[in-house]
This record gives sequence, structure tokens and C-alpha cells, in this order.
Amino acid sequence: MKTRIALFLIALVALVIGVVLAPGTENISDYSPRAKDVTEQNFSGAAEHYAMLRRNVETGNLESGDYARMLVKVSKFNKESSNKDLGLDINWEVMGPTNFGGRTRDICFTADGLLFAGGVSGGLFQSWDSGNTWFRVTGFKENLNVTSVEQIGNGNIFVGTGSLFDGSGGSGGSGFLGSGVYRSADNGVTWSSVDELSIDLLSINGDFTSTDVLYADPQDPDLLWVGCRGGLLTYDDATGVVNDDFDGISFAGSCQDMAVSTDGNRMLVVLGTAVYLSTDAGTSWSNVSGNSGGELSVSGANRVGLAISPQDPNYVYALISVSGRMGGVYASTDGGITW
Repeated sequence: MKTRIALFLIALVALVIGVVLAPGTENISDYSPRAKDVTEQNFSGAAEHYAMLRRNVETGNLESGDYARMLVKVSKFNKESSNKDLGLDINWEVMGPTNFGGRTRDICFTADGLLFAGGVSGGLFQSWDSGNTWFRVTGFKENLNVTSVEQIGNGNIFVGTGSLFDGSGGSGGSGFLGSGVYRSADNGVTWSSVDELSIDLLSINGDFTSTDVLYADPQDPDLLWVGCRGGLLTYDDATGVVNDDFDGISFAGSCQDMAVSTDGNRMLVVLGTAVYLSTDAGTSWSNVSGNSGGELSVSGANRVGLAISPQDPNYVYALISVSGRMGGVYASTDGGITW
């Protein structure tokens, strides 16, 4: 009897505890789904954030000298750090990424059988075995936006940085500003900035924040044709003289592209919204673009690419892009006079 009473009391106590601890409706919160954020996100937001990070904290603007001063401080810090013995036995191993980004904007085959490839946000790469293996070139001042690579007749190699088509204004695309043109006189082992073709301070609209075109002059081993944000010019590697005064060309805007015939006599160049032709190795020029019959129509084009047949300079071609889409392909069989 006592055993049955004890079991009954235990069961009663367990029931009371269960009722007390059981969650009532007053303790259950109603579930309200969080409102979906329908705000559209695009790359412009990331570009704005990136630009904000680079603004001067006091002025709120992109100051031209900040980047240059930062490089000086980083270089000083690296030198001081390398001289310190931290007493740490630490070895670092590169784990990646190895797939550096960026379109391959230009490829250069040198006279010594070397290959150079430049990417708009991947830097400069070099190959010694006909392109089977590649390694990244780190011998020149870091600038990931490599857009043009060229070897001129005297053997020196030039690299142009910054592109009109990849956010050289500091936002959109790759978002990198160019820092001018670099030169190597030892097959890419060491590099130095070309003073006459560089920017002293970071400038969004500086002439050499974009250098999309480098062309070796076929007739002069020391002459380099340069197409940049500031327009078209030549650089004499022997004297350091820069020339931007050409008969028939007033300043017409930034240089998009250029084509040079094998013998160097015929040249085409895109400046702003116009295409110019030279038949005397760049001494004089004439505008061959327009909307009349036989003229090259580039109206509304935001990008123009040019090519001259290496076999016959009378055959020239132009590829037109309008609003990011194919705008047309044009050809000329009289060297670019009529299209």
C-alpha cells in the first residue's frame, strides 16, 4: 500500500512540474519574417567604396600627392623591417592565388625570343620557353594595369600602364590608375620609369594615367610612338626628346589605338572621336573619318580598333564599338583614304 502511495505521489509531482515548466502561448513569440532587401547592388557601389577608402581623410578628395607619399613611406618601412632581427624562425610559402586577374591587353615577342604579356589588372608576365611557362615580372614599380608592351629597334623594351577602357579614372573596370611608361635595357631583368613619360604625382586626368598604345618606329631604331590620355606623341630614346606637334593634328583627345605598316610609311591613329591617316611616316596627317561617302563613320563610337595588313599596306581595317556592342567593321583597299 505504501509503495503504491509513493509511486502515486512521484507521478503527481512530475505532472505538476511538467505543467509549470511547459511553455505557454504567452511565452511563444510570433514569427515575423524579415523584410527582403530589394535594393539592387551593382559594381558601382563597390567602386564608390573603393574610391572612398582612397580619399584623403581630411579633405575628402583624392589628393594627388597621397599616393606618392604612401609609396615613400612603404619603401622606408620595408627597408627598416628587413634590417630588424625579430628572432622569429618563420618561413613563408606562397599559397596563391596564381590566377592573377585581368584581360591580356598586349603580347610582345622580343628579338631574343622572349615573350611578355600584360594584363589590365594582372601585371606583366614573362616567358623564356615560347609561352610554355610564365612568371610574373616584379622588377619594375608595381602597377597592375599593364596595357602595352613594345620593343624598339635598339633592343630596349617599354611597358605602358593604365587604360582608357578599364577605369583609369580610379573607378569602374579594373580601377587602377596608370603611372606612365617603364623601360628595360636588359631584357626585362630591371626596369625604370621613363621620366619624360611619367607622372610625378597621382592625377586622375594626367597625360600618362593611361597609355594604351606603344609602337616601335620601323624606320628609326630609337623612336617610340606613344598613345596616351594626353594624345599622340613620339619619344626619342637616344635623346629623351618628346614631340607632340604633328602637321594636320590639333589636340583631338585621348589616343585609343594606332596601326603602323611594316615599312613605317603608312600610319593610322584614333584620337578622341576622329581617325587620322599619315602616308609619309607620321610627318603629316589628315582626318579620314566622317559621315560622307567613302569616309570612315565613327559617329557615336566609344571605341575604335585599327589594323594594317602586314603583306599589303593598302588593305586596312577598322572595328567600331558603339555602347559596348558591335558597331561595324570597315575596310579600305587604298590605304585608308576611302572606306
